[in-house]
Amino acid sequence: MKSQKVILPTLMVAAVALSACAPSNAVQDYASSNSVSFRYTAYDSVLTLTAEARDKAAQHCAQHGKHANYKGGNAVSPLSAEEIHTFACEDVKTDDSTVIAAQSERPDYVYVPVQTYTPTTTHCSTIGYGTTCTSY
Repeated sequence: MKSQKVILPTLMVAAVALSACAPSNAVQDYASSNSVSFRYTAYDSVLTLTAEARDKAAQHCAQHGKHANYKGGNAVSPLSAEEIHTFACEDVKTDDSTVIAAQSERPDYVYVPVQTYTPTTTHCSTIGYGTTCTSY
């Protein structure tokens, strides 16, 4: 009985944490008869095109008698989970899967270059009981 009292709150916290990672609602960022873009937050390491954004783009372009063709997305900032996804309103429907697949590729590794600095000259000066060294 005591284990149920511990497990239930733990599951509730996990559910809340996972639901916080769901993409937010797509908000129209820009619209014209030729294109439309949507802004929302999505918590993933790659860009996330939501079904809601695709549906809203299709509805917008249909109002102008055109098809919504996905042109890609970009992160607003590397420090934010906010993304902007753009669609072109065109007379002919193209295959969006190539663009979606290209931006959804996850790298096999993460390369972080480490800059090392090796001093070439070190100069030390002693004044009284203190010694100060500078390397450059």
